[in-house]
Amino acid sequence: MYLDDIGALVLRIYPAGRRAAMSVSLFNDELYTRIPLGLPVDQIIEMEVPAILELSSGRIPWEELFPPEDTSAYAPLRDILGEMRAVLPFLPDADDGAMDENGNLVRIENLRINDLPGFNCSGFAKFLSDGVFAGITGEYMRIDDLKIKHPEFRGNDISLEYEDQRDPYFGLDWTRNIAVAIASAAGEEVSGPESADLRDIPWYSYTEDVGYRVEDLIPVLYLQAVRQPGRFYLGSINGEFGSEPVLWQHYHIVVLFPYFDEAGTFRIAVLERNVESSVASLQRRYSGEYVHLVGIRPASDFILPEIRMTQ
Repeated sequence: MYLDDIGALVLRIYPAGRRAAMSVSLFNDELYTRIPLGLPVDQIIEMEVPAILELSSGRIPWEELFPPEDTSAYAPLRDILGEMRAVLPFLPDADDGAMDENGNLVRIENLRINDLPGFNCSGFAKFLSDGVFAGITGEYMRIDDLKIKHPEFRGNDISLEYEDQRDPYFGLDWTRNIAVAIASAAGEEVSGPESADLRDIPWYSYTEDVGYRVEDLIPVLYLQAVRQPGRFYLGSINGEFGSEPVLWQHYHIVVLFPYFDEAGTFRIAVLERNVESSVASLQRRYSGEYVHLVGIRPASDFILPEIRMTQ
């Protein structure tokens, strides 16, 4: 039986000897199997769903699985999405492009005015996040602050050898720095660069500095949206990249909005490099790879950044 309106949460009841047992799946991933219910199947199928769930209370944390009845906590995300969708077709695109703290479109590498101004994936993530940061501080983030590297928190001997040449952890450092800058500005407790990492999603494995499998992105974000409603996430796509040598590299950044709409339907909006794509698109392009996630809680005000094309 389906336990929600979108068919994500599925309960199966079957005989286990003289009694019934239960399994629970989320987006086709089996979370629990052979949970004994203590009653025969013919008796259970006559029961209402709440009574069936009560038989497993204490063994299954249903509050972490059921979607919320009230979706008002997701309204800030829906509002930001509305503003961003309106401007996406008009945002310029450029390699190594971002907006500095003065609203100028510059190159991330040297902070010089870009001859072909626009955003790459990193610059787009900053542009959107600047709207949250400006809502708190009235300012935009400094690119130099976001480029700070944290080799003491990630990497290995091989990657550190190529730190300057390949910058394999740029996406990880950049997204962590954005999330921590916003959290600090909002007065949240920050203990270091990893403070905003999404690490402890039940049933799904997190790998240090790597994150979650791209294939697991939908259930991971569903569970997090139920547990901490109203946050969006910067995702750093990472996997084997390049040649001579092939390194594990964080090479693409996406912005993810997991939310329930006003009708209670779960959705994930994917914004990347000035376009809206989808989780299905990410899973096709980055099959077998990973995405590291940092969470950002929007302030009450989102101020869409204004771009200056010249100094």
